[in-house]
Amino acid sequence: MRKNEVIKYIDDIKDLKKFLKYCKKYHEEEDVDIAYLVSRNVISKNPHNISFILAGAKLIIITWNALRFQRLPKGVRESLENDIREAYTESKLDLEKIKGERLENLSLSDDDLKKTIKRIFQEFSSKKSIGFTGASKILHLLNPYLFMM
Repeated sequence: MRKNEVIKYIDDIKDLKKFLKYCKKYHEEEDVDIAYLVSRNVISKNPHNISFILAGAKLIIITWNALRFQRLPKGVRESLENDIREAYTESKLDLEKIKGERLENLSLSDDDLKKTIKRIFQEFSSKKSIGFTGASKILHLLNPYLFMM
């Protein structure tokens, strides 16, 4: 995607009617959303407790990234919990810094904010057991108002 396409997409989903339309379509077509609901619920019960974060994040990776996850070497799969813990620990201060940010109010001209988001995403996505799509899922669970899956 080009930068202008991303900006247009973000602008489109800031329109609540369009966003809800996309959500409705997703829920009509997606059959693994129970894993999302459970993952989100677990983390929201105690969002600063690493045990809750690990439980929710592992569930979403193992269910929604099942095909990719099962194809990983056994040693990489076994490192999932440690990778999530490490990425979260390294990103904890940055995640706290952007806690109040919301996608619909995001300023793409704020360089510090962009660097913070990139740093967090890089920390999670660099873990072989998590990857790019897994990072977006985990980050959404940690801050659903800012990170899209």
